[in-house]
Amino acid sequence: SRVSTQSTGEFEKDEKKSNNGSVLGEECHPEAPYHIQSRFEQNLKGKDIDCLDFYHHQKLLVLFSSLSVKSVNHPQPCIPSWSLSMQFYGKNDLTLGLFLRDYCYQSTYQCPEQCCKTDIVDHERRFVHNGQSVNLKMSKLSSVIESVSNTPIMWSVCTKCLYMSEISIVSKETWNYSFAKFLELKFYENCLYVRAPCPHSYHRHHTNFFALGNIVACFTRNDIRIAEVAPLFSRFNFEDKFTDINVSNGVLLNETVTKINTALKAVNEKLEASTDLRRTSLKNLKLN
Repeated sequence: SRVSTQSTGEFEKDEKKSNNGSVLGEECHPEAPYHIQSRFEQNLKGKDIDCLDFYHHQKLLVLFSSLSVKSVNHPQPCIPSWSLSMQFYGKNDLTLGLFLRDYCYQSTYQCPEQCCKTDIVDHERRFVHNGQSVNLKMSKLSSVIESVSNTPIMWSVCTKCLYMSEISIVSKETWNYSFAKFLELKFYENCLYVRAPCPHSYHRHHTNFFALGNIVACFTRNDIRIAEVAPLFSRFNFEDKFTDINVSNGVLLNETVTKINTALKAVNEKLEASTDLRRTSLKNLKLN
């Protein structure tokens, strides 16, 4: 595949070496949007929060986890699923380029789990949101494209028709894009298509590859099946003497009427007995 170099000059302007020896531009550290968000947060301190204000809904909540089949923790994940709130251009957010540089390409970065000594390249990281999962997998290339060995490159492959886009250098805009917004596009965007014969959605059906040197990071969106935990219910077995509900109700009514009649009959008998006793007493008084 040929490499597009239309943004090379823009990317390499004011370049400097990073810790792992890759060439990264000075302008690839976007601070303005994050400073604006920080100033906005400071202005909100001590004020009532308006729940309808769209500024209070500029965040993405995901379940993050990390696992490796080569780790001593397998089959348990190195980092169990935990809730991560990423505020756009604010708390827990960083640029896509900085995420790739610090957590993918950095040779000194290791798994946060102290017991795990497995290379971070052999780990799979997952971001779960809205019934979707964005999986981040890494691999090492057997060879490096010499012309761009120290420059980040990107391409995509469709999981449906296996169409592969041309390899291009990561532009300044892509490198400086919010990582939280990048995940939001992967989770929600379904109408963007590539300028090619591929008819499938770019963010839904395409796997995005980002490479630097011989390290490749790929983002894939997958549907997940949400399972629920249901408690076991006690099972009661009983035999119904009456299969027909109408017959059952009729018999119950007859039994109730019989019990009422029996009770009334007993009351009448007691009343009649007391009446006979009074009559006998009156006759004895008259004879005397």
